[in-house]
Amino acid sequence: MQANQKVTWLRALVFCVVLLVPLTATAFPESASVAEAAPASDVVDELPVGGWTLTAYLNGDWDSSNPWEWPTLFRFAVDGWAVKWHCLQSLTPVPPIGTGTGDTSCRREGNKLYCTSPGGTQNEFEFVEVIEYPPSQPKLERFEVSKQCSTPNQHSNDLDVEVRAYSDQGGSFGGAEVRINYGSDPVVGTTGGDGRFAHRILNARALTLIGTQVTVEVGDLDLQSFIIAEELFGPCTAHCHSLVAEYDPANKLIKLTGSGGPAGMGYTISDMTADPSTQLSSGTVDETEIFAAEDTTVALGWNRYQEQVGGELGPICPAEIEILYPASFEPSGSCTSPGQDSSDLKISGRMLDQHGNLYLPAVDVTFTYPDPNQPPVVVTIEGGVLGSPVFLGAKLYLGQKILISWEPSGAAELVVTSAMFDACVSPPPAPTPTATALPGFGNDPNAPPVPMAAQVMPTPYMANAMRSTADGMKFPLMALVVVLTVGMVKCLWRRI
Repeated sequence: MQANQKVTWLRALVFCVVLLVPLTATAFPESASVAEAAPASDVVDELPVGGWTLTAYLNGDWDSSNPWEWPTLFRFAVDGWAVKWHCLQSLTPVPPIGTGTGDTSCRREGNKLYCTSPGGTQNEFEFVEVIEYPPSQPKLERFEVSKQCSTPNQHSNDLDVEVRAYSDQGGSFGGAEVRINYGSDPVVGTTGGDGRFAHRILNARALTLIGTQVTVEVGDLDLQSFIIAEELFGPCTAHCHSLVAEYDPANKLIKLTGSGGPAGMGYTISDMTADPSTQLSSGTVDETEIFAAEDTTVALGWNRYQEQVGGELGPICPAEIEILYPASFEPSGSCTSPGQDSSDLKISGRMLDQHGNLYLPAVDVTFTYPDPNQPPVVVTIEGGVLGSPVFLGAKLYLGQKILISWEPSGAAELVVTSAMFDACVSPPPAPTPTATALPGFGNDPNAPPVPMAAQVMPTPYMANAMRSTADGMKFPLMALVVVLTVGMVKCLWRRI
C-alpha cells in the first residue's frame, strides 16, 4: 500500500515539473537566453562606466497589475552605446523611463549595472548584449604644414604657419595637440573642429630669422620641419624703383611718374611738402609697373613727394623739385638826358630768383609813382632785366618812393633822390681869358697869369662917358710915349 502511494506521489511530481517548465519558459522567454548572451570581458570593458539612462522596456507590460507580466529586460544608453540589461529582482516594480537622469544615476561595475532608482523599484541589472555600438572614433593619422607670408600683395615681414590634422577616416581631426618650435619657447595649441591650427611668426624677416629651422609636432606623429627662407616672402615683397617730378609751367602743375612693383601691389603717391601730407594718387600696380599723379597746388620753392609700394610697411621712393620764383627786384634810377637839364627819371633794374640769380621767365611788374596824376605802369620783364620805363617830372618828388610789385607777392621800392639828376644839368659858362706878364718888368716869370678884367657890356650912358674921357687923354698919352722912348734911347747909348 505504501509502495503504491510513493509511486503515485512520484508520478504527480513528475507531472508538475513537466507542467511548470513550459509555463516558466512562457513567463520568462528571454531568461533562457541570458546565459547564452553572456558577454566577453573585452566588450564589457569598453562600455562607459557612468552616465547610463533607461530609455526603453524590451519585454512585458510595465502597466500590468500582474507582477509576472512586468518587464525583465531593459535598454540603457550612453555616448552612442545601447545595451540590453536583465533585471536581477524579479517581481519587483520596474523603474520609470529616464532613470539615470535628474536625481537618479546608473553606474556600471563589471558586467553589472546599479541604479539609484526610486525606492521600491528594481535597481540591479546584469549585462545581456550590445544593441547599438557608437560610431567608431577617428584616430589621428597625419598632418600637413603650410607656410606663406601674411599679406600677399602687401609688403610684410610676417610669416603665417598653418597646421592641418587628418584622421584615419580621411576627414579633419580636431583636438590634436600641436607644438611649433623656432625659438626658446615653443608655441603650443590644439587643432580646431576643422583640424586647423594657425600661428603667425611676427617680423620673421625683420628679426633676421631667415635660415632658422622650424619644427612642427602633432600628437605622437613624426615631426615635420622647414627653413624660413627669403623666397617665402616673395608675394609680400614690394619694390620701389623711382619717382620723377617734372614742372609744367604752361599749366602750372607738377607731373609725377612712379615706378615699382610687382604687379598686384598697392601704391600711393603723396605730397610731403606740407604737414600733414596729402595723397595725390593710389591704386594697384599693373604689368607695366608704372603709375602717375599730378600736383596742381604747386608751392614756390621746394616741393617734396613720396611714392610707397606695398602698403604702410612697403619701401619708399622720394622725389623733390624746386620751383624758381621772382624773389627780389633790384631797382635803380637815372635821369633821361645826361648833359641837359631834365626832371624825368628812367627806371632800370634786375629781377632775381630765390638764389640771387637772374629770373629769366617773363614777369609782369607794376610801377606806382608818387604823382597821383600818373596811373600805375605795368612792364613785362623778360630775361631778368628791366627795360626803361620813365617817370615824368620825377624831380618834383625828391625823397618820395616809387612802389614796385609783382605776382604772387613780390614788392620793392625806389626812393627818388637828387643825385639821380646830377648828370642832367646844362654845361657851365665858358672860362674867363688870362694874360701873361712880360719879362723884364720885375714880375716873377713863374707867377700864375693875372686874369684880365671881366668884360662887361656897358650901358649907353657909360659908353658916351668912356668916349669923352678917351678923347681928352690922347695928347698926354702921346707925350708920355715920347718921353719914355727918349729915356730908353739914352740908356742904350750909355751902355754902348
